Amino acid sequence: MTSIFDGKVAIVTGARTGMGLETAKEFARKGAAVVLAGRHEPVEEAKKLRDEGFQAISVVCDVAKAQDCKRMVDKAIEEFGRLDFAFNNAGVMTDTVLCTAQMPEEEFDRVVGINLKGVFNCMKYELAVLEKQGEGGSIINCSSYAGHIAIYGRCAYVASKHGVNGLSKSAALEYADKNIRVNALCPGTILTPMVQRMYDENYDDMAAYVQKIPMKRTGTPEEIASLVTYLCEPGSAFITGQCITMDGGYSVQ
Repeated sequence: MTSIFDGKVAIVTGARTGMGLETAKEFARKGAAVVLAGRHEPVEEAKKLRDEGFQAISVVCDVAKAQDCKRMVDKAIEEFGRLDFAFNNAGVMTDTVLCTAQMPEEEFDRVVGINLKGVFNCMKYELAVLEKQGEGGSIINCSSYAGHIAIYGRCAYVASKHGVNGLSKSAALEYADKNIRVNALCPGTILTPMVQRMYDENYDDMAAYVQKIPMKRTGTPEEIASLVTYLCEPGSAFITGQCITMDGGYSVQ
């Protein structure tokens, strides 16, 4: 049976755990060759996919470093001969501070450097390859529901994710006539290892927070992976420049 992404190649950053790893798995299950990238190289995760019969490699990539992003894209071309899709997922959260005036400058720079400039660094090289190939493609940038609303005490994170939304819209407009689609995915609280640690450390506070989500639950990495890969399928071919929120209704309250 032919899989929907046979002959296609996908890059996923932040692919060691959580949403990135599950999305890499979903791309592989649907037939794509996958480049799993991470600041800590996802060697074992890629090997496990190969052991299951899928095409997968791992690369080291600190998205805050442009040269790492170039090397990541070059490796995809070297190994698989092309690029079709990318999920630019790598990102960090900040600790809560009382107010913006108390945000250390170096922490602001770090968060924006990874969350926003990191997406730019990835897209810069991904878009160049997709345009050169001349066959279209799909890029999904991981933003957050904080790309639409504010979160008290997290000014750097909120600013970076608003920036991801704007960057995605601009790129979508620039490349629409080349059939290269760019969208942003804006997750709410997803049950990743990081969120699980928050449960383990303070279950009562997390449980109370989840009750504020209209659907009364967290999302799953599998749900994220399903949406990301859908945004690469032919059925989504008319969707570009959108910032799609998956947060159980939290941000529409």
